[in-house]
Amino acid sequence: MQMSVRADALFYVSFYEPATQQRTVRRWDYGGDVTTPCSFTKGDLTTAAAFTTARVYLHANAKGDLYSCELIGTSGQFVKYGSNLYIDSLTATADRVFWSQDGSVTSGADGAMDTLLRGELMPADVGSKVTTVTFTGGELFVTTAGGELWSCAPENCKATLRKIAGAGILESVHLLVSHTVAADADAVYYIAVDALGAGTKSSRLMKVAR
Repeated sequence: MQMSVRADALFYVSFYEPATQQRTVRRWDYGGDVTTPCSFTKGDLTTAAAFTTARVYLHANAKGDLYSCELIGTSGQFVKYGSNLYIDSLTATADRVFWSQDGSVTSGADGAMDTLLRGELMPADVGSKVTTVTFTGGELFVTTAGGELWSCAPENCKATLRKIAGAGILESVHLLVSHTVAADADAVYYIAVDALGAGTKSSRLMKVAR
């Protein structure tokens, strides 16, 4: 479902027990054993997952609940982070959690939810509803219902917002997988979709210099 690469270990979320749809957070110490810091047994979880430095977050879409679990020194128990969060896309920086919901982007502090959540972006800011939000390469990237790709600094999204690519990218077939944007020091990479007629589409991997 999601991975987080660290200097000393790799964390990932998997369907550890298919019969119960149990989600398990696994840790692999490079060259060592695979261990299980956290597990979650509810069967109503979506594939939305995100890692901060200290925690992993999982979204239970049926009830609109977001849960977190500490990755180090944990009892292995998930605790509820927030309710009534019917999240479309979930991502995180080292110390903050970001999600898209109802076409907008909201964020909360890592650990305990802020008394007042921070509104990051509204549909009017980017011309249409936000469909996904992803943190990569030190920036937040959002895709929109209008097929555009935007980026901003997570510290102040509205003040740093800029368009990366125009219409024609990331049509609905790709929105089931939110993390279809990646960036390194030199470029931003994303998926574009071309309609070929008769319900047939073709995908292209695109690159835009930073």
